[in-house]
Amino acid sequence: MDVLNRNGVKGTIDTNGRIAEDFPDALKELHAAGHEIVGHGWVNDTALSSLDAVKEKTLIKRTLDAIAAVTGKRPVGWVSPGIESTNIHSATSSTKEYSGPETCRDPTSRSTAWSTANP
Repeated sequence: MDVLNRNGVKGTIDTNGRIAEDFPDALKELHAAGHEIVGHGWVNDTALSSLDAVKEKTLIKRTLDAIAAVTGKRPVGWVSPGIESTNIHSATSSTKEYSGPETCRDPTSRSTAWSTANP
């Protein structure tokens, strides 16, 4: 982060929900510095593709809610652990019940991960 800050570069930070709970001050600092916070699973050792759709959606919502509770802003994007497509993304992207594989809708976003507009 020091290198990014020294050079005036803002990063996209893939962030687990557990990190938001365990290290809220670090996450607040990253957010306050203008880095883009992107949801990235609850923890990295849970493959979302191994969960049924209900458990997957619950885990994603839990992660996004934990990040928003710390930063005051819902993440603008999502990158699943392992950068893999998941059950919800492939099953519901056409209905927009859940976010689909598209560039984030926030025009200020630098992320090309999954949009988190409708979880």
